[in-house]
Amino acid sequence: MMREMPPLVVKEGPIVLTGTLLWAVGAVVTAIIGESTAFKACVVGALLGCYGTYRTFKNDRRRRTPNTSEV
Repeated sequence: MMREMPPLVVKEGPIVLTGTLLWAVGAVVTAIIGESTAFKACVVGALLGCYGTYRTFKNDRRRRTPNTSEV
């Protein structure tokens, strides 16, 4: 039986995936051609990936922490 994916992973997943793809493509094109635009895409991709990962961990931690006012 498959476990249902939490909505957070589905919501933040595209940000991480887009960032990773931009970083990979930018790194490859920068290595081959040396274009500054590709380097900028690589940097933007890395930042997007970090941002998506940060939001995923932040929201996941918030969801796991019990609300002390309700206890």
